[in-house]
Amino acid sequence: MAKVVVGGAMGRMGKAILSVLSGRPYGFSLAAAVEAPGHPLLGRDAFEAAGAGHAGVPVTSDFRAALASADVAIDFTHPATSVEHAREAAGAKRPIVIGTTGLSAEQ
Repeated sequence: MAKVVVGGAMGRMGKAILSVLSGRPYGFSLAAAVEAPGHPLLGRDAFEAAGAGHAGVPVTSDFRAALASADVAIDFTHPATSVEHAREAAGAKRPIVIGTTGLSAEQ
């Protein structure tokens, strides 16, 4: 079973991904749900906050720590955050799928 960390978990796409992961498709399970520091849903159960049941996984703001318990990351944050998450994933030797739009050619 592959464990997934979702960056931008409380955004539109993040919640959609959490809804899919709640059914454990193809053996995928939620390892962590990450949001920006200060987000009002930090600490809440990720699936409950997304309207997708109960996960037993609280929303966190620590992407680096979340990677330690994951096999892969999915990122739907903001361009600068996605770049930082890509660096952290590379450092942790974890693959990352980035769906963020608006990245510059330099990023």
